[in-house]
Amino acid sequence: MSFKLFFDLAESFMEPIMVPAGTYKKILNQIESVENELGFKREKHEDNQWHWQETLKDDVSDATFCEVVWSHNAFVRSLHDNLRKWAAEKPDGETEIITVEQSRDFFPGLRQLSVPYERWTEDYFEEKLENIYDIMRGRNRDGVSFDAEPLSEEQAAGVVLLFQEYIVGHERFPKNYDVPRGCDYLADSEDTAWCEQMGFCVHPNDVGECDGCNVEKCDIYCEYYGCDED
Repeated sequence: MSFKLFFDLAESFMEPIMVPAGTYKKILNQIESVENELGFKREKHEDNQWHWQETLKDDVSDATFCEVVWSHNAFVRSLHDNLRKWAAEKPDGETEIITVEQSRDFFPGLRQLSVPYERWTEDYFEEKLENIYDIMRGRNRDGVSFDAEPLSEEQAAGVVLLFQEYIVGHERFPKNYDVPRGCDYLADSEDTAWCEQMGFCVHPNDVGECDGCNVEKCDIYCEYYGCDED
């Protein structure tokens, strides 16, 4: 398993970088948004860089916590990828220069945040499972890649189910997850249905698409659209 390093261990740019106009302000706004939404405070000791004192303000819900962290981490990953591109090739359109000194103002806020398990929402949990599945299928997610031959759809789904059952503690989350027949993505029990012929299937609107499916004997199809009685 490989993990792409973002800004967690960095202190500043090594040299000035040309970026699209407004990028510096967007970065500052993102950091301020995290502070406003979660209540994080900046602390600084002598000449060291500032860092966040990550104590949440009292009225932060689990949903807000998860949403802000997810959004911030996505921003950091996207910015990291864009900075690599801009360093290699001048961006199109109007530009600005972010200096090394300016980068020191925001670098401590460009690290990925985490949510303690006890604060996870169901949506956050679902995103985690989807990421695990995609990584094992050979797709890079959140800077993580699978340094082995990608697992098959069935193998990856089996591992996710083990995570859900034995490791993550799914009793907090009522949905079940699996890979629908003929698909290459993880889906939850509200978006899928169980077919007596074919097993875990996609939404009822898509029944009858499975190879070898006899629609007239499909209990999902009959439940939603009705079937003639023999």
